Amino acid sequence: MKRIESATSVKKNAALAVAVLLTVLIAILCRFFIQPKSDPSDPAAQTEQIDAGLDEQIFSALRYRYLSGVNGETRGGECYAEAHRVLGTEERDGKTVVYAVVSEGDLGFVNGYFTEVSGSSCIPTVLSFTGEPENAEIRTPQDGALFASSVRGMFPEKIAKTILRDPGKYGEELWQEMAKDAVEYLRSIGREAEIKRMYETGTSTLTDHGVSVEVANALAEDGSFDRYPFYGTAEHIENGVRYVYSTSCADGRIVYEKYPFGGDPAVTAVERYVLDASNGVMLDSCAVPALPDENLDRLRELYPVLFTMDVSAGVDVYIWQVSENDFYGWIMPRGNAAGETADAQLTRVFSALTPEDIREILAYRGADPERVKVIPYQHPLSSYLWLSDGSFLNDGMSEERLRSMLGLSS
Repeated sequence: MKRIESATSVKKNAALAVAVLLTVLIAILCRFFIQPKSDPSDPAAQTEQIDAGLDEQIFSALRYRYLSGVNGETRGGECYAEAHRVLGTEERDGKTVVYAVVSEGDLGFVNGYFTEVSGSSCIPTVLSFTGEPENAEIRTPQDGALFASSVRGMFPEKIAKTILRDPGKYGEELWQEMAKDAVEYLRSIGREAEIKRMYETGTSTLTDHGVSVEVANALAEDGSFDRYPFYGTAEHIENGVRYVYSTSCADGRIVYEKYPFGGDPAVTAVERYVLDASNGVMLDSCAVPALPDENLDRLRELYPVLFTMDVSAGVDVYIWQVSENDFYGWIMPRGNAAGETADAQLTRVFSALTPEDIREILAYRGADPERVKVIPYQHPLSSYLWLSDGSFLNDGMSEERLRSMLGLSS
């Protein structure tokens, strides 16, 4: 009996081992051959599954939608930036549906900082793709009291709960992604600037500087100064030229000024409006027409090197006089010595650039005025202001006068 019991026990143990082995094998097969369907309620899992192709489609669709609303131009800034966090995807009725939170907008220069000028942050967004990104259907929730019910109607239940629990949850993460776009843009234009959120730039309004709410509101409603910031400075590129728009208030006067970037507003302003801060009445105004658009195109065609040279390290501007009221000049990237090479170049460009041309090119290239060195130059082809002993008469060619002529700060 014991031998039979032992044999039976062995068979039972073997059967148990086989059963365990089969269970493990089935589990492994299920793991590799039966992929679980994506759960759109799991944001972390979904983020890992988004491939680069779909990610690019999302960006392209959002950018097309954003820019098409303003005829392909940005809304007050100069660089479109976008970041999104995908919370889930699903295939439905032949469409790829993406559930995401999106931040997007324009970046531009405000008070010397590169910051968000317009746009939106952490907007729950549903994108439906059937083909090209330009044809994507993009939906966002309604505002105000209808926001919560709108989110519940657009998103799967678990995603809706995630959004409504903390609508701004991904705000800082998305801003950091947009800031990467800002770094690349600044590098592309050869400009250095701190990148900050708008609330970090020290923005203020006229009312913070003693102007009554009534006057400030009246000016805003008038619309004549919409291009100007509420207070401080903002930059805009117009027809290839970078301008600074300035709003200030002092001594009972509100002053709006527009001038080329890097220029002295007292010398180079193309617009200036002075208003009585107590009632908003115009006291003085002037609007000087800028150089025609064709001039920049002409210069670019004649001297392409001036539009491709590296200005990040600074530039040297040589100015020479050919008659009492006629000046010409040339621009060289920093590092060119005023020796044989410079003389050879300057001889070939005797009557190339007027001071107005130079001012426009420097503004277009965004050259830092503090890195622009103005050099009074005795051109070999001009005998004007040469003295008998071979020295140069600097009375009419002082660096201060020339910098003022070029619209550069002293």
